[in-house]
Amino acid sequence: MSTTIIGGKMVVARYVGGLEEQVLIRQLPLRLMPSYADSMGDPASSIALLCDRPVEWTDKLTPESVSEILTIGSEVNSSFFVAHVRAVRMQAALMADVASKSGLQKLP
Repeated sequence: MSTTIIGGKMVVARYVGGLEEQVLIRQLPLRLMPSYADSMGDPASSIALLCDRPVEWTDKLTPESVSEILTIGSEVNSSFFVAHVRAVRMQAALMADVASKSGLQKLP
């Protein structure tokens, strides 16, 4: 079960062994979006970033909690992440256009 709050959602993290804890799955600030993108494909790193916990903390989570945290983390951050990706692409296109108009060539 999760509860929406400002800046993220509270969820019950379940640990192997039966213990539980309320944790915040945070809405990441813009400065962490590159780290979030880099963590994709590494669930432990993504969860650690989303919950602001050390990566070793994720070793204690049940598979169900892993899935829930990743799903909710994606929901909480998807619109901002899409905006971030668009901004990065726009900046890259702008830099390429400026380089082209300046007679600069793309570096190898």
